[in-house]
Amino acid sequence: ILGASSIGTDEFKGIMAHTILLNREATAAELAGEYRLFKSPKRIGVIGDSIAAYTTVTSFSWMLRDNWNSGNVWLYNHAVTGQSIMSHMDAQVTAAATDDADMIILQLGTNDTSATGMQAEVEENIVELRASNPRAVIYYMNVLPRWTDVGGGTPVDKSAIRAAIAAACAAQGV
Repeated sequence: ILGASSIGTDEFKGIMAHTILLNREATAAELAGEYRLFKSPKRIGVIGDSIAAYTTVTSFSWMLRDNWNSGNVWLYNHAVTGQSIMSHMDAQVTAAATDDADMIILQLGTNDTSATGMQAEVEENIVELRASNPRAVIYYMNVLPRWTDVGGGTPVDKSAIRAAIAAACAAQGV
């Protein structure tokens, strides 16, 4: 089994075009060169709240990892349940500084209640992500709805928060 540390675990899952087979140990430069030749993202950073925070194989982030190019992906999940842009995004962006990601997915805003200062905060964090992960393509998911009651009858108005995030993304080319 290619790449298996033991039978049935950590085995290679992917397209053979994305491998390097040698009759010796590959050098770090060879591995980095082969890695850079891949055309689709291989290192995904996630910054977000509950939709991405779960670590089970049925969660959004794990399904993305497993389905992106046959699962040959490293996932750096910094999402934490209950997070917000204004209070928690800085910490997640700092945690993502060493990811060397090819793609970063942001999913924050559902827990925010005010758009005051939000555009500037999102722009600041996008700039920091670009500086620490210069190869990354950055995507910001639309803010999910939130309800004032458990039954989902009355939605919280997120239009100002969505507008602030959209303006920040437009200003930063995200």
